[in-house]
Amino acid sequence: MVLSEKRQQSAKHIVGRLVKLFVFSIISALFCAFLAATMVHLTLCPTDALYDRTVFQALSDPFVITIAGYVGLLSGLAAFPFCCFFLWNGNLKTSGLFVVILVSIEIIVLSILKDPDTAWLFSYLVLLSALAICRFSNLGIFK
Repeated sequence: MVLSEKRQQSAKHIVGRLVKLFVFSIISALFCAFLAATMVHLTLCPTDALYDRTVFQALSDPFVITIAGYVGLLSGLAAFPFCCFFLWNGNLKTSGLFVVILVSIEIIVLSILKDPDTAWLFSYLVLLSALAICRFSNLGIFK
């Protein structure tokens, strides 16, 4: 009887952790996708037809919402297994914040220096690097 209760508690813990990591992956990827869309708008050349629109107008365009949402959702789904592997035993609050801040900084800086498409592609590399730092470093804030 006691063993059965422990298994149920363990199963609840595993399912709860999976749900938290899934929600973290999707929300973080959507945030980064809309950040990348914002950077695309902010780095438009003056001859572009959308140059005179505000960031809010550009982001509220149904086309932008659809594409950024779709890319963000697919990126979150692709990142979910990596988040499970690298963040399973770690502190999700500090590790998650560290990962999102690092990827956001990379998107902003590389969008300004190079172009937003390159920034989005390199964000996957930064994501994996940040997750590896959280998993394999001996820093107490990530445990």
